[in-house]
Amino acid sequence: SSVAIPLACNGQVLGSFNIYSAELRSFESEEVELLQELANDIAYGVLALRTRDGKARAEAKLQVREQEFRTLVEHAPNSIARYDTQCRRIYVNPRAQALFGLPIEEILGKTPLELSFIDTPDFMQAILTVLKSGQESEVEFPFHTPQGEACWGHARLQPEFDPFRSEERRVGKE
Repeated sequence: SSVAIPLACNGQVLGSFNIYSAELRSFESEEVELLQELANDIAYGVLALRTRDGKARAEAKLQVREQEFRTLVEHAPNSIARYDTQCRRIYVNPRAQALFGLPIEEILGKTPLELSFIDTPDFMQAILTVLKSGQESEVEFPFHTPQGEACWGHARLQPEFDPFRSEERRVGKE
């Protein structure tokens, strides 16, 4: 005789738990119930291991993508900055840091009005407009380099949305 019990968890069949005996009618109903409980426990364990492995693979892929993105941004020839909802810098790439000529600690957490070489408050207003509207924008502005050279800049302001669709927005500038 034999008994075959599906290994199923959350409606997903993962396999079959089969037991064979040389004796006829060797599986009583109580034994089959115990074997069913055992099969359920095995199925739950298999599903937990598969879920854990899938999560580990997804995290590894995410780390690779983050590193690829970071490499791209860190080596970009353009100045890139991110601002929080209060217009404080939360990130600048090495190119932006070089334009400021300051340690990163002195740049982050400051608004364009608190620390900037931009000669107009229009830039900060453009950031606020993008935060409020959720629409990207471009702005041109005069600025002076740390060496005092007068220049013109062009920025593309792109809103960032929380991946969970909350109302908090950030702005990335290139």
